[in-house]
Order: sequence, then C-alpha cells, then structure tokens
Amino acid sequence: MSSKSKSKRYRSIDKRVITEGEKLNFQIYLPNDEKTAMTLYLQNDAVIDGNDKVRIRGAEKLYIDEEDALAYEAYVQKHIQTIARAEDISLDDKAIIVYEKASTVIDEMFRNPESLEVAKNVKPVVDSIVDIILHDTKAVASLLKITAHD
Repeated sequence: MSSKSKSKRYRSIDKRVITEGEKLNFQIYLPNDEKTAMTLYLQNDAVIDGNDKVRIRGAEKLYIDEEDALAYEAYVQKHIQTIARAEDISLDDKAIIVYEKASTVIDEMFRNPESLEVAKNVKPVVDSIVDIILHDTKAVASLLKITAHD
C-alpha cells in the first residue's frame, strides 16, 4: 500500500496586515535560506507579539498554505479597521491594503449578490476607507493614485 503525500501549495500574503496583539487563525510560513522549502514560523492560534512583528518586518515575504486562504481573508476582514488606524503603516500602504480588500469584497458581491454574508463584509471596508480619509487629508490623493493604476 503506497501513500501519496499531497504537496502543499503556498501563497504570499501582505505582511503589513499582521497585527500585534492579535491571534492568528492560520499558519504563517517563511522560506528557508535557500528558498527551496517552507518553514512553519507561526502556528494557528499564535498571538503576535513585538518580537514576531520585528521578524515579520524583516522578512522578505510571508506565506500561508493555500488551504488557509479563507481564514487569512477573514483575518484581514476582521482587522481592516485596525490596519486603517495603524500609525506604523504608511498612508500609501494603508490605501493599497484597503483598496485590495475593497476589490475583493466587490468581486464577491458580483459573484454572489444575494449573500447577506458578503453584504456584511462591505461595512468594515467602507468604514476603513472613511477612517483613512478623515484622519489624513492626503488620503484621497493616495486612493486616487491607486485607482489610476488599476
């Protein structure tokens, strides 16, 4: 009897959205030095501390298992307003993160317009955009710059 092991597929994630003090609902991987394999860095249910945040900032890229994609999207959705208010994230980066999440939510709405769950996901994204605009006079310019490239 032979056992076939299914090879994991990974996708890169935006390291700026990982929020200190928050619990993960997915695993984070880093590539090894030779970039030939992935090493588990943070377990599901880990709470991000200051040391983790420093290492994350220094990492070139972070990855998740493709199977954790929905959990990652839920994490971003849950923390989008915290990200919008974060002082350690530049205005341009905030605008990019919120714009990408807004694009994802809008795509979901077009795919499933009757879904109440999708409709609930719109409010935090809109609130985040409003927060960014209200807290920085240059926010509109940053958001417009992004849409011009899309």
